[in-house]
Amino acid sequence: MKKIITLTERDLTRIVKRVIRENNDYKNIETSGNEDWKSKLKSYESKMDDFLRQLKDSGTEIDKKRFLTQIQNQTDQMYWDVYDNSDSEPEGFVELQMNLMKRFRQKLNESDLTRIVKRVINEMDKKEYRVVMMSKDTYDRSPSVESDTISEFSDETDKITFKHKGAALRHAERMYEENPDESMILIIVDNNNEPYGSVPGILGGSMTRRFTGFHRGY
Repeated sequence: MKKIITLTERDLTRIVKRVIRENNDYKNIETSGNEDWKSKLKSYESKMDDFLRQLKDSGTEIDKKRFLTQIQNQTDQMYWDVYDNSDSEPEGFVELQMNLMKRFRQKLNESDLTRIVKRVINEMDKKEYRVVMMSKDTYDRSPSVESDTISEFSDETDKITFKHKGAALRHAERMYEENPDESMILIIVDNNNEPYGSVPGILGGSMTRRFTGFHRGY
């Protein structure tokens, strides 16, 4: 006859702790103060943010309920670790945990379109623009001036970068006005050498702004 072992809730809690530690989910989770566990919770939030972003980018179908349950269980475990090591309830933990759950619930329900728009805006915020130069002969002979062409045939100018392409265009215009050279073309490019216009433009200086979407007063 098999022996039946009865486990208390306390026993189960300790078993769960051990399993989590053995799987390296929470190394050195013991905390010594409020700021410490708040830092741990913030770090966990960042880790789960990255994990969720990877899942969405890979196109993996996400089990929302399971994902939220995982966050609930893991943050509950953090709570009990703090409690066991301090013998007092971590003040403000529950509120932060609820806010964390709410935030991830919103992110899970976020549409693909909203996520793509946010990503594009974020990428645009990181872009920088600069001015490079290319011989007019190469420029005219190229069927289309794209990043590969620019990477291979252009030369850097002063390497000054700008957050807005309009500022880079104005800088290129000043450079050309100070040192006009009909044998060279100045091209506004981003971090990936994607072109955004030239000075002088394909149809002349006045058309450069129209071609690239810029107008006086920027």
